[in-house]
Amino acid sequence: MTEVVPAQRRLSDDDLELMNSYADALGYAASNNIAAVDISDYGTGVELLDKAGKNRLVGVEFIILDWQWRTGDFAEDYVSLTVMTRDGSKYVINDGSTGIREDVRRLERKLGGAKAVVKVTKGLSRGDYTYVAADGTESPATTYRLNFSK
Repeated sequence: MTEVVPAQRRLSDDDLELMNSYADALGYAASNNIAAVDISDYGTGVELLDKAGKNRLVGVEFIILDWQWRTGDFAEDYVSLTVMTRDGSKYVINDGSTGIREDVRRLERKLGGAKAVVKVTKGLSRGDYTYVAADGTESPATTYRLNFSK
């Protein structure tokens, strides 16, 4: 059986009651010799891009630093790419569609298991289309691809 150890609180309810704003919280920390640190100083600096965020990489050169296959909520798996642009911005792109996911499968076949940092000089390409559901309902959709062109 696992022993559950209660966590020690950093602030009392009385302390929390005194804080009514962001500035109050920072002031409390300073007056009590508690360091206020920025979490970005402790992380990898990688930003997760949502579907709309992929637009930032359309036509923008980047390198693929790493990728991992993950189990999705649906029948198919998806790929997580860690990429870096020329300006040093780092992003994670998750994709389970027939676009980037299938492009990475193709890339893996071409690499034959070799480790590589992959330059994608022309960035992502974007394709807009109309998705037709099984019941005939239509909705706008977008797919993103790795641009393999030279």
